Amino acid sequence: MRELVELQDIRKEAVRPIAVGEAITPAPAWLHRSLDSLWEEMIRKASDIPQTGFASLEKEFREKLLKLGANLLGEALPYVLGTGREGQRIACPACGAQARFIENRPRTITTLVQEIRLQRAYYHCPKCGKGEVPLDRLLSLHGTSFSPGVREAICLLDAEIPFDRGSELLRRLSAIRLDKQEGRRLAEGLGKELEKQTVEELDNVWRPKKPIPRELSQAPARLYFSPDGTMVNIQGDWKEAKVGTVFTTQIPKRREEPQREETRYVATMRDADDLGKRMYVEALKLGLSDKTRVVIVADGAHWIWTWAENSLPKERVEIVDFYHASEKLWELSRSVFGEENPKGQGWARRWSRKLYDADARAAISAMRRLRPRSKEGRECLRKTLGYFHYHRRRMCYRDWRRQGYFIGSGITESSCKRLVGARFKQAGMRWTREGVQSILQLRLAVLNNRWDYLWGTGCRETA
Repeated sequence: MRELVELQDIRKEAVRPIAVGEAITPAPAWLHRSLDSLWEEMIRKASDIPQTGFASLEKEFREKLLKLGANLLGEALPYVLGTGREGQRIACPACGAQARFIENRPRTITTLVQEIRLQRAYYHCPKCGKGEVPLDRLLSLHGTSFSPGVREAICLLDAEIPFDRGSELLRRLSAIRLDKQEGRRLAEGLGKELEKQTVEELDNVWRPKKPIPRELSQAPARLYFSPDGTMVNIQGDWKEAKVGTVFTTQIPKRREEPQREETRYVATMRDADDLGKRMYVEALKLGLSDKTRVVIVADGAHWIWTWAENSLPKERVEIVDFYHASEKLWELSRSVFGEENPKGQGWARRWSRKLYDADARAAISAMRRLRPRSKEGRECLRKTLGYFHYHRRRMCYRDWRRQGYFIGSGITESSCKRLVGARFKQAGMRWTREGVQSILQLRLAVLNNRWDYLWGTGCRETA
């Protein structure tokens, strides 16, 4: 990633390396005094636990330790980095001209161990008029006063829970006070950067010299595409968020159930084509090759199969989710026989079992023998017959099961609830498309186990 390369270049110039065996200045006297004072204070307060309780001591001890940690951090950074001054002139990152050193400027930084105050060398470029603070770039503080650790914490919280709750939990768990709007700005800022990188990755798929890096060394035997959709309130108007799951399996042995191996999730507020591209990129990362059997398992939504026809290899297996097909039979029985009618329930149960044990032909024949009395029942019969006839080649459930294929898309339905519903469909929530897409990217980073990679070096830019 670009900012990681930039950071490494800065480190080479700005950080004074500590050689092996090099003597380091002894701990300052104030640290010894602070530790002695803290030890004495904690011993005295521990004796009051029967009256005050252990929880009170814990909280007070944490506050004092955080303050002590902030003092240590505030002294350790200047010891190694100084003010970040690299001479009287440096190359301006914006235009390449020579920026001139002006002065050292102070800044208060919010870290995981409370606030610290740093002096930073400030440079100004007379050509483009922009200022530059090398130490801010080195510490990934360019344009923000929140440390990478604080930004990671609030972004992770805001990916999971509402913004106001995220700020409140951060305060309770770390004593860091952060306004919910500032937290939202940080979280959505990171999400926008991830979305930008994702779009660039999508564009590179069709560029011969820009291969997508594979995450698996061996091509999977089978690779499943399972798309779906769920609605989100976009400023009072409900719009569909499209969700996709891509996962791999081996061919199971006879009479064994298939087992998912590697799984990746994607989501977008854009159209089916965009979802398809995102799933395809994840498939490439999972080792999709000419030898891989491509499988699509999904409900009967027309857009899904149109996308599959236009985007996936012709040699593929297409399966309509069995549980959606079965539910169609139950809906028909309720419409024809009435709600809670034992005869209707028996009919639906029988032909759902036949569908599972064979294919769609017997169920279609059974539906054609029905004689609904109501207009509603006749209309439901017409639609259900059309559904089964259109998808009949995707309902060969006995053959699919014998060959060890999944016949249900439950994982994607679960993803819709877990990825979208749990975060974006709480009471009173209204979103913008951009806001949903940004926070979706954070949630995908967590679900796809890429969060640690994202923050591993602690230098992600979000401002």
